Amino acid sequence: MVFLTIKDDAAVLAQDPEIRTAVYDDREVCPQGLQPFLYSTAEGTLLLQYQSPEKPLNSRVLNYPFGTATLVSRDDGATFAPYFFREGMDAPFLEAGAVTLPDGRFFFMDTYAWATPAGPAHFASGETWWSADDLRTLTGPGKNSFSLPDADFYGSSDDDGRKADDRGGCRLHRSTLCLPNGDLLVSMYGCFSKDKAPAGYEPRMMKTRVWVARSRDGGAHFETLSTVAADAGIGTEGFGEPVLVRVEKGLHAGRILCLMRTGRDLYEAHSDDDGASWSYFARRTFPGADIYDLNAWRGKYDGKYENVNPLRHSLSGSVVDPDVIQMKNGLLACSFGVRIPAQLCWEDPSVPNNGVFCAFSKDGGDTWSHVVRVMGGHMTTNYTALREAKNGDILFAYDVGAWRQGGRGGRLCRIRVDC
Repeated sequence: MVFLTIKDDAAVLAQDPEIRTAVYDDREVCPQGLQPFLYSTAEGTLLLQYQSPEKPLNSRVLNYPFGTATLVSRDDGATFAPYFFREGMDAPFLEAGAVTLPDGRFFFMDTYAWATPAGPAHFASGETWWSADDLRTLTGPGKNSFSLPDADFYGSSDDDGRKADDRGGCRLHRSTLCLPNGDLLVSMYGCFSKDKAPAGYEPRMMKTRVWVARSRDGGAHFETLSTVAADAGIGTEGFGEPVLVRVEKGLHAGRILCLMRTGRDLYEAHSDDDGASWSYFARRTFPGADIYDLNAWRGKYDGKYENVNPLRHSLSGSVVDPDVIQMKNGLLACSFGVRIPAQLCWEDPSVPNNGVFCAFSKDGGDTWSHVVRVMGGHMTTNYTALREAKNGDILFAYDVGAWRQGGRGGRLCRIRVDC
């Protein structure tokens, strides 16, 4: 097979001698799309969603500020076609993850769990959808409930300073896992009542924590199970944008690994008891993608942007929104974005390692020995998503451009992995 490398900005930054990768078949799949989320049914049908520049229809209790464009592929990612939910209503925002239930249904939820003032204190409601025929038809939207006794639904603005109105809520993000006993575990982030530390760049936004909630009834009702990470002194945003993976092979079989954004570094924790308790969180760095290597890009910004906010002028980078899966060959694959510098990348994105990456681990997440920069030095939101194709390739979704930039678009490439 001939491997076609993406432009000149794809590069192996850390080489494991037992792993060989090649990046190829890079293409736009969603014009004007940003910030992808990608899931796969048990049969291999792919559900891919990007933000669109359109305004939402405001058809649900809580709406994301932007509309969505949802795509489906039934040919292992070779082609994608628009996928529609209901005429005249906003599609669910697929940030909450998707999972195949023990009865074979493909189940997913909207990202928001919103407060229910008329119900019991600290109860929230969510929106559910499911398909029993590999996404050819859908049932939904249905409603489910969350018991979140410590949550503060109204205590924080979003990252643009917009305060919650009479419909506050918290976020489900990236992962809904089905445990061996049939319970569902979902990763969430938001504020508990004790979380009062302001974010570094928006004082109306409080630093968040990450927790997991469990359902024993197929997703009809979730209850808080445990906090994964919380610390008012970590990062600029606290802990957020988590992703979970259950390691099924190797030394740590049965372990659940959680990776989290903080607004600066990436952090991780793990659970060996199906989410009931977690290791103490620790910083995770990837070889070749050091956000504190200021000497690698300092010269580009000397004498520039003196009049901008000092936080925006910081030359440190940040890591955003990881995704992680276990491949059939036992490798863990993790996609993530790096913003270099964390804020000045919006003025000048041309630092080569300002981009999107894929890392691989042979030991269940203890180390990440092979790191690929998929794209670098171009304007991007740095959000990514990945799934394994039927042929063993990694399908890697990302974007170019940004919210106020021309030429934006959602892209997909393939990474061939041999080990």
